[in-house]
Amino acid sequence: MSSSTSSDAEPATSDPTSAPGPEPTPERAPEPSPTPALAQSEAGVPASRVTTRGQLWRLTLVCWAWAFLGMFLWSIATPMWAAPDSVAHAVRTYAVGHGDLTGDRVEGVYMTNTPTPLGLIESAGSVSCLAFQRDTPASCVTMPDPDKTELVDYYNPAGRYIPTYYAAVGFPSAWAPLKYTWYAQNFVAAGYASFFVGLAFAAALTARRRGVALTGVAVACSPMVLWLGGIANPNSLEIAAAVAMGACTLVFLREPDSWLGRAMFARAMVAASVMVLVRLIAPMWVGVWFLVFAILAGAAVWRALGRRRNLAWMGLPVLATLASGAWTVSSGVEDVGSTPAFDLSWWERLELSRMRNDPDTLHEMIGWFGWLDAPLDIRVLELYLWPSLAIVVLAAAFLRTREVLALAFLGLCTYVLPIVMQAANWNAGGQWWQGRYTLPMMVLIPITALWLASERVDVSNRLSPARKLWWMLPLLSLPLAYVQLEAFRTHLRRNVNAGKGDSALDGPWEPPVNAETWMVGYAVWVVASWLLLLWFLRRDTRRSATPEHPEAPDSFDTTRTVAAGASEAPAPAGDDEVATTPTTLPPTTPANA
Repeated sequence: MSSSTSSDAEPATSDPTSAPGPEPTPERAPEPSPTPALAQSEAGVPASRVTTRGQLWRLTLVCWAWAFLGMFLWSIATPMWAAPDSVAHAVRTYAVGHGDLTGDRVEGVYMTNTPTPLGLIESAGSVSCLAFQRDTPASCVTMPDPDKTELVDYYNPAGRYIPTYYAAVGFPSAWAPLKYTWYAQNFVAAGYASFFVGLAFAAALTARRRGVALTGVAVACSPMVLWLGGIANPNSLEIAAAVAMGACTLVFLREPDSWLGRAMFARAMVAASVMVLVRLIAPMWVGVWFLVFAILAGAAVWRALGRRRNLAWMGLPVLATLASGAWTVSSGVEDVGSTPAFDLSWWERLELSRMRNDPDTLHEMIGWFGWLDAPLDIRVLELYLWPSLAIVVLAAAFLRTREVLALAFLGLCTYVLPIVMQAANWNAGGQWWQGRYTLPMMVLIPITALWLASERVDVSNRLSPARKLWWMLPLLSLPLAYVQLEAFRTHLRRNVNAGKGDSALDGPWEPPVNAETWMVGYAVWVVASWLLLLWFLRRDTRRSATPEHPEAPDSFDTTRTVAAGASEAPAPAGDDEVATTPTTLPPTTPANA
């Protein structure tokens, strides 16, 4: 049966634009745009709401300030000298801040003579009443006498360490009064560490599912990470820089051709360079992370790495590693243990190292404060450990095979490398490893797992199992928030009254103002952080996905290249790279053709 038409209707032709009535909407590639196109996920969700460099820096500054507030509260609640190896690091910082980069080498030992004001040395010597003494409050430590400025010899075990970190945090020592030198150093140290943690939070906020990615950074920031962040210690900056390196690298893996990906790659390379310039063992962690990167990267990422700009940024950590190695060789920092203290076989050393690390490493990575004299209760520790593990496993359930392999490799290295490194030096000096030395690797595990999951899950789809993440992640992170509060209270109580008395916050020692003020302040910060995480997770459920593309493919080569008119021309679409997202045009008619 033929359809009836009006007498003045145009005859049908093979041209679809002349056919009467509405037609199926054709798809066409978009016209070139003068600005880079935002990356789009295969779920139809914008890869990032951050569209300009100015917006990215404003976001970074906000995240920096928020992270600094948390670390500052830990710093102000820490008595003078009440941090691991604080005397050696603080005296080294003071010396470098006054221009003494090397000190006077002492033959036969790896220490150097670091001339230091008598008032500072006397105060540092008083910490013997506090270090490793769980029953003594911090009131026994004396403040530096500002009138005793004459220089005396101090044989410093940190005197041969590379001076980059000490120069960065030691400049206030040149003008701060002697009695406030410790606090000035810590204030600057907290600024540096919080900056890199802020970079990680800012990177997480560019994820497609921001709440999921933020959860990974939040889990990584254990009480130990925040406490160390407020202390002048190279290990604290190494950990914070590792947090930034991991989070920023993952953004680049997602979109290596966009301005955002390039900016994040530069940040990651700066963070990696800082790591190797402040700690002798940091190149090991950076190398492991590069292997994880290699497992995750696809063809588009490797092509992007070959561009001149990215090659230049990649050269930065290489040069930093060479500089660190040159200092290590020239300074004689490895002279320690030239005469072996033990004569054990390799397998004996491995077993001893494993026996030392297994029971305490996790405890020391979550909460073991002071001079290893203020540990969290084991029941409180488990409230952080098991929910964190559950969050990582839950995220891994949404990952693809390659991503799970990368995560498993990272976890294996985190466990094995500390045992091997300690065993390699066991004959020289016995056990020396502490859990905090492993933190630069450990923090990368939740960051990687949750970031990868944030690119896979669709929590906006009511029929998707991932929908439950918006309430499961806050529920699992609630015990972590409690542990943060309990850790801060444990730290305060150990120093205020050494656990004696009915009140946790009244005793012979008090921080500036009083302990109650800082406890309330930290509680507000923790609760607000948890509520923000809940808000972002809830917002994730409102970012709808298109039914045409329910999930992302099995690689990070889902990048939408920059449009014509940007700094780089788009690469052609192929098996490993998706072209710019096509747009849907209205039906073509003579009026709008």
